[in-house]
Amino acid sequence: MPEVGVGITSYGSAGVKLTEALLQSIREKTEFDKDFALLVLDDGTPDARAVDELARISWVYDAEFEQHKNRDGKPKNEGIPKSWNDCVRILHDRFGCEDIILLNNDLLVLHSEWLRNLVFFLDNNEKIATVGLPLVQMDPTTGKISPYNHESFGTVPGLCGAAVGCCFGLKYSVWKKIKNPDSSIGYFEALRSFHEETLLALRLAAEFGHLSYMLPWPPMAHAGGLTFQLNPVLTEMKWPSAEEVGLPINREEYIEIVRKSKVYPEAWKKDKIIWKNKQGEDVVDRMAFSRYLFCLFWKSTGKHSDMLAHYDDPHRPIHDAYVEIFRGTRKVKFIDKDGKVREVVV
Repeated sequence: MPEVGVGITSYGSAGVKLTEALLQSIREKTEFDKDFALLVLDDGTPDARAVDELARISWVYDAEFEQHKNRDGKPKNEGIPKSWNDCVRILHDRFGCEDIILLNNDLLVLHSEWLRNLVFFLDNNEKIATVGLPLVQMDPTTGKISPYNHESFGTVPGLCGAAVGCCFGLKYSVWKKIKNPDSSIGYFEALRSFHEETLLALRLAAEFGHLSYMLPWPPMAHAGGLTFQLNPVLTEMKWPSAEEVGLPINREEYIEIVRKSKVYPEAWKKDKIIWKNKQGEDVVDRMAFSRYLFCLFWKSTGKHSDMLAHYDDPHRPIHDAYVEIFRGTRKVKFIDKDGKVREVVV
């Protein structure tokens, strides 16, 4: 049974070609001395033909295929956190994988050692929350890839609040430590569209002393967020109940906070704080509401009573409190660009 699993998230008809290109790059360029499992998870794409093609492509590249569905067997969009959670859970339960690498499908493998370096870091260091790889931008129209800049990424791992959300690794045994207010395990599934990866990583730092890092090498090519760009619930979500999210949400409080925010334009606020959809339901901007939930969670711990005042930049006080205090205190092992094992304090 493989000890390592790679989960690829996809959404929409455009995701078929993206996933095929990523799978091809993984199979052609990855050099890894262990067996690893591949999983493609579709987040409820409604186009049946596209889903069938995605399943076929997954089979061609020897990857498991799953799709989010409702009880009637129809495609159901669940959002990024649940997609990640299901990738972790399926790879562990079906294959026994402890090391899990999560990739959005808008990536391409550029260098053969990408998987080796991520797994080495996870397996040779203690108290790791998440670890990611640097990115170089790829034009989705032309396929042109920007050059790797050593000055931007440095030569040693960098301590961070959370590894980049489109390409990172973590251990199943670490992921399952996090219990969320909505009863989900791992990534907070009610937090649909803001700091999904950051909340879990910062909680691992705050509650268990586990830290996140970005490796300096090798880079992955990234097409700039295409995986979930056309996902319909990235723009709106039904106003949930406090029971659904597990936190004391307050309609008036939410409206007031967004009105005061400098993140969103005044013209946008006139129509997009809370509005009615075609079914007459109260809906909110998914990003704005998730930002509110992020603040409410940390406020609920009893240690950050002023979190709502940090709505525009909510990760900063948490990062300073639970990550920055460790800077320069941890020794980590990693594989550098020349393939040598190094040990540094970061």
